[in-house]
Amino acid sequence: MAYKIDFEENANRAFDSLDKSTQKLIAKFLDCYQLLENPRCFERALRHNLYGLWRYRIGKVID
Repeated sequence: MAYKIDFEENANRAFDSLDKSTQKLIAKFLDCYQLLENPRCFERALRHNLYGLWRYRIGKVID
């Protein structure tokens, strides 16, 4: 099952304000994310006042 991702207007503006390399990184992630059978495997649930929202880690993690 493929998923469809829609941006709200304020998300479009925020995305457009990012530098081009960050936009490419996020767009690549979202393109792959839409094709996943179980996209929840990359998510981490937020808690407390952000309950119901999810966090995604995109790109390299530097220790």
